[in-house]
Amino acid sequence: MPTLNNSLFQFENLHPARHLKQSKRIREMNSPLINSLGQILERGLNQGIFRGGIGPVQLNISIASLAHFFLSKRHTLSAVLERNLMTAKGIS
Repeated sequence: MPTLNNSLFQFENLHPARHLKQSKRIREMNSPLINSLGQILERGLNQGIFRGGIGPVQLNISIASLAHFFLSKRHTLSAVLERNLMTAKGIS
């Protein structure tokens, strides 16, 4: 499945998603991920592993936010916490 190039995403954010808003393809590219997350959430809810009230879009936003924060702050957090957060031992 093709993914959005990070540079394209950053450029579009600088220009209020002017081009992405016109694209029908962008929704097609994202829908398999949202559908998969929805199926995982439903399966987990049915098995009693997950609680209800979590939507696939919100979960996707949360995952992206956590990943972005960690990766964009990895050097400063490593310095402040005195551990290399880019190693397996550092993040465990």
